[in-house]
Amino acid sequence: MGVGESCVIQLKDKIEMWGDNIPTESGRTLRRYEQENWCVYVMGQIRYRDEGGAERFMGFCRKRMRNGRYRPVKSPDYEYED
Repeated sequence: MGVGESCVIQLKDKIEMWGDNIPTESGRTLRRYEQENWCVYVMGQIRYRDEGGAERFMGFCRKRMRNGRYRPVKSPDYEYED
């Protein structure tokens, strides 16, 4: 990949809920989180090398909203870049 080119990497994971009667049908687990007022967050860090060769990084944290979209968490502890 060359400088300035982007790359899409698909991420997929499974949400596990502990306890009895865990629904297995697609989508029901996230609805149960909402009904019980739980929050789902996606957190991570991206490291990359810029065109000058310097290593850079950024951290992110997104909260899942009721409409299924993810919004940034407004906190410098979770949303940052060098």
